[in-house]
Amino acid sequence: MDTATAVLSSSARAITRLGQVAFARAAGARQATVSEAESSKTDVRTSTLESFLAVAGLKLTAIPTAHPTAAETAWLIRRSLEAASHDAALRNFLDLAQGLAAEDAVTRAALCVLPPMLTGSRDWDAALAALVEYRLDEVGIAAPGWTGQPERTADGLASPQLGVYDLPARVESGLEAFLRHNVVLEPATLASV
Repeated sequence: MDTATAVLSSSARAITRLGQVAFARAAGARQATVSEAESSKTDVRTSTLESFLAVAGLKLTAIPTAHPTAAETAWLIRRSLEAASHDAALRNFLDLAQGLAAEDAVTRAALCVLPPMLTGSRDWDAALAALVEYRLDEVGIAAPGWTGQPERTADGLASPQLGVYDLPARVESGLEAFLRHNVVLEPATLASV
């Protein structure tokens, strides 16, 4: 499974808001190649991936870290939710929280700059945007524009219902960045990572 190719090609197409056929045409590829890359069913050539990214105005680059990006995390959460594995979605969310906390300011920003695809859950999209805002604010960096998109705010106050053993979320103890996205999250949830 080539998660990196799937994340990058899915993110590039999401930015363009093109269907697979139109996106493939713009990239000079076959629709089947786009589909296989997005579903991580095949490895594609670097030149093919670069052409996908170019359609969205993106460049392929490397970041000196082993931690996940926000885009990778969104892709993994989406796959976890499709498989009805809420625990896996939580683990991916907490992996991003821990990874961002472990990095310096510049690397944190680099891990969050690519707009992630939507997860299929407005609550999880809101929680991811809030987490990015929270971790970047800790080091004095403004959040990327994608975090302010309306679809990245929950419709009403929501808690990601992180797990059976999660502390009950209370609005009065919630973190400001999360509350801006209508997400109630106990600070201890992030402190434990």
